[in-house]
Amino acid sequence: MRIALLDPQAEFARPANVTTFWRDETGAPLVEGGALGRGRILRLTRGLSPQAMPQLLEGDFPERLRALAMTPAPAPARA
Repeated sequence: MRIALLDPQAEFARPANVTTFWRDETGAPLVEGGALGRGRILRLTRGLSPQAMPQLLEGDFPERLRALAMTPAPAPARA
């Protein structure tokens, strides 16, 4: 499966079903996305800077991002 990790400003065809995959401590989305074709899109909702996304400074950030890529995509809503 191919996965595209996009920044917040990227323009793309939104998947039919968008899921929030990672939220911050207040519940605001950090990464959202869904299945698209035979792959999956993950889009960051904030820029990759410590000011915009303080989670970058946490020691487990790389592992959490990797886990998102390894998580199976949600099943399509229609075939």
